[in-house]
Amino acid sequence: MAYILRSGVSYAWVGSVPLILDLDHNRYFKLSPRGSAALLRLEQGQMAIPGDAEILLESGLVCEGGCASTIAPTGNMPVITASYFDEQRRASLRHVMVAVIDQLWAFAVIRRAG
Repeated sequence: MAYILRSGVSYAWVGSVPLILDLDHNRYFKLSPRGSAALLRLEQGQMAIPGDAEILLESGLVCEGGCASTIAPTGNMPVITASYFDEQRRASLRHVMVAVIDQLWAFAVIRRAG
């Protein structure tokens, strides 16, 4: 049986752990050690250990495909050259007032609701 990544799922290896982005469910997650080992074997085309497919299917990472397909992590990510936060920003009176009101509102809600 051939397996492919489910639509909306991508992943990258961080050390020996795959970090998975699931856009459909709006979450990041990592697999268990058994799941990580199963994914590594699937990448290498082995799937030799019984239960590998079930682990990956239950996690929602892969689905059954009609033809053989390569499962691989996301390619090289672009290099970040600048950040929005690198530029100096001037606080406007409006932004300061919104922040103060938000702080007071949060304080009141926490005191009331606990």
